[in-house]
Amino acid sequence: MQAGIITDILLEALKGAVMITGLVIIMMLLIEYLNIENRGKWFSSLKHSPFRQVLAGTLLGAVPGCVGGFAAVSLHTHSILGAGALVSAMIVSTGDEAFVLLASSPLTYLKLLLILVAVAIAFGLIISVIFKQKNKAQCPENFEIHQDEDEKMPSVFKPGSYRILKNADWKRVIIMAGIILFIIAMATGLIDDSEGAQEPSGLIFSERWIYAVFGVLALITFLMTATAREHFIKEHIWDHIIKKHLLSVFLWTLGALILCGILVSYLDIQTWITTHGSYMPVVILSAAAIGLIPQSGPHMVFILLVTQGTLPFYVLLTSAISQQGHVSLPLLAQSKKSWILSKVLCALLGTAAGMVGFLLG
Repeated sequence: MQAGIITDILLEALKGAVMITGLVIIMMLLIEYLNIENRGKWFSSLKHSPFRQVLAGTLLGAVPGCVGGFAAVSLHTHSILGAGALVSAMIVSTGDEAFVLLASSPLTYLKLLLILVAVAIAFGLIISVIFKQKNKAQCPENFEIHQDEDEKMPSVFKPGSYRILKNADWKRVIIMAGIILFIIAMATGLIDDSEGAQEPSGLIFSERWIYAVFGVLALITFLMTATAREHFIKEHIWDHIIKKHLLSVFLWTLGALILCGILVSYLDIQTWITTHGSYMPVVILSAAAIGLIPQSGPHMVFILLVTQGTLPFYVLLTSAISQQGHVSLPLLAQSKKSWILSKVLCALLGTAAGMVGFLLG
């Protein structure tokens, strides 16, 4: 492999790892802040209702791009969404490919999304029943809700709340600086690897508007970090999230992206699929197997070939169920068992859906 190709793979993997780690950590920070702000009331209603969990997981996974899926993984990590909800989010999530399909064929995207939502809810509930006694995450990290008054979050709208910055601890400074640098890098495109942003349809069908919304949420997280009490920053944010998750998510994501980059560089997926397209069961199995790759990009070929009429719709359905773009990468860092189970289950379900379509077609 040429040195230039290796450099490109490493650079893209580094950008992707920084982007994904930043999105996941800020999502976890925001969830932690919101949970403390409302004393755990919002999330407690989900914990005791598998149906609500599955519905929440499905809705988060249905958000185009990876941000909604990252939120579902974060909630699963904190034992708020159980196994059924996690599977639902994985089934319906299609990563950056959603924007490409939206731009190239909105009607096909709507048809696919409706089917994915129905399948996600149905199988999510089935998984919830199967894992009824283990409906919480495989890697439980329940929120700590202290009952003392000092735990309440100060208002970000009151100037007096920022007086705490006069004696800010170095942990708070590092977290705030990291959030600002991440927002700047995302806004300037330094770490934006969005495929959809390059589509001719522009902003409407690109991931940039999702990132714009997320940028606002990141700014809110920054303000909450600036006003939170020292105890909360140290006990909840630094010890619980930064020390336990940041490095793990980054290293696992970086390693997976490098491996995927090397693998994809050796594969000419489109040529292989076109060559074997006359034997659909092989194509279906290939779509499910390629879906195991935890990266956006390799699955684009199925969108292209289906929208061109070269392959039938059920092949795209197989690919969509099996793959989740980058969504599963944070889960790989948090729980290898949950990652393997969810990926294998989605691949098997995608294969079954494709075979049913083949037999009925």
